[in-house]
Amino acid sequence: MVLLLGAVLVLGAGCKNNIQTQINDIGGTPLTSGTAHVDITGASEASFDAPLEKAQVGTAVTVFLYRTDADDVFSVAGLGVNGSAKTNNSLDLTVTTGEIAASSTEGECTITITHGEANSESGTATCTKMESSQGTINLKATFSAAP
Repeated sequence: MVLLLGAVLVLGAGCKNNIQTQINDIGGTPLTSGTAHVDITGASEASFDAPLEKAQVGTAVTVFLYRTDADDVFSVAGLGVNGSAKTNNSLDLTVTTGEIAASSTEGECTITITHGEANSESGTATCTKMESSQGTINLKATFSAAP
């Protein structure tokens, strides 16, 4: 009887770990350190580096949010990205800096995410002919996030 109870406890602990792993795969592991470098050209020009404010990358959700003390923002948010994806109604890229504000949901941007070791992530974003508050811009960004 004691042996049977011990086996049930061990199996239960294994299931709990397996469930947590599945939750992390779907929703993503929270990431707390990283940076983004953003270059904007076209109708307006700007460049900034921003520290990571929040990130989580899973099979069902992708969130990267970088913000400077001056409130410059670069973000990617939407359904999970596996490799490369174009922005769409369920995957948005947003940038604000100075007088420039732009958001892409119509395929102007290609986002590529590379999964690294120990749950780290790195990525690039390339946008062409994206409409902004200051006219048509192009954007190139590199970003990283780690636990």
